[in-house]
Amino acid sequence: MTATRRAALTLSLSGLILLAGCSIDGAGTGELGLGEDDAPLEPPADDDEQAVEDEQRPDDAGGEDSGNAPDTGKDASEDDVGDDEPEARCQPGTYQGTFECTPAAAVGTPWQNSGTTKVTGTVQFVLATTDDDDTLELRMGQFTSTSPLVMIAAKPEGELDCGKPFAGQLRDARYTSLFVFNVPFESPLVATFDPVGSKFTDGTWQVDDANGTQCAGTWTAARSGP
Repeated sequence: MTATRRAALTLSLSGLILLAGCSIDGAGTGELGLGEDDAPLEPPADDDEQAVEDEQRPDDAGGEDSGNAPDTGKDASEDDVGDDEPEARCQPGTYQGTFECTPAAAVGTPWQNSGTTKVTGTVQFVLATTDDDDTLELRMGQFTSTSPLVMIAAKPEGELDCGKPFAGQLRDARYTSLFVFNVPFESPLVATFDPVGSKFTDGTWQVDDANGTQCAGTWTAARSGP
């Protein structure tokens, strides 16, 4: 056998051995066999498919919906901080109280001659609402003395502007004392109103007539009912 024929025979045998090995590794699939460490490569994922997978992937901190409210950076207790207390409003209704005064010391005045040292009495009126939400009106007022030697009868009137001092007056005011009857007089009726306690405090009034100031005194009244 010549050298050329031996070389050709060797190449043919090598080719047969190679084909036999490919058939065994490919397990009849017609594909070239791969080794154990040579896993098939997957094609790169499309960008849109990757985005969908990212959206569907659960959150590391607690799944798709952890149930936690969004963090606004503010403590819930802060909502109540700084809220002002509701403003107290003037309450309508019936108000009752008392008044008193001390007769002037001038010699010869009717009250001084009667021997009266103090005049006392009761005050009552209704504080009613008006068209103005901040204004209440005194109605059905009675200002009556209980002293035996000096009788006083008058009608308290005026408007209360809530949040401001009260400045009213006594209307149709008259007094009767020793040797004098139904003497008319006028008097301012002022006080401080406390909306929290629904009461008039530090009130003042006086009796002024043709003979001068007969009596200067004080009064108070508080809400007693509707």
